[in-house]
Amino acid sequence: MLHRYLVQNVDTPARVMDGNAVIITPQDAVLHTLNEVGTFIWARADGTRTVGQIVEQMVVSFEVSPEQAREDATQFIEACVARGLMHLSDAPAPVDLTPVLSGANLL
Repeated sequence: MLHRYLVQNVDTPARVMDGNAVIITPQDAVLHTLNEVGTFIWARADGTRTVGQIVEQMVVSFEVSPEQAREDATQFIEACVARGLMHLSDAPAPVDLTPVLSGANLL
């Protein structure tokens, strides 16, 4: 799992409120409120980082051991994947170059 890329389900509405992510699973309309660690992982699940990279960031941000960060991340990610909130990919998500190609960032 550590070498796979973590991606939020684009069909899952989510918002961060008061420092915690709030996510609704569309298939059952259940509201999920994430704790600080879950929100940290959710915010980084953009398809550009591997689970291992996110775990490394957790070690630094939460001052926990690599083993603890790996265990916490694995349990959380497995639960999110099972609920359809995220998925794992073997390749990074494609980068959206639309603003660059349209000239929005030029000059």
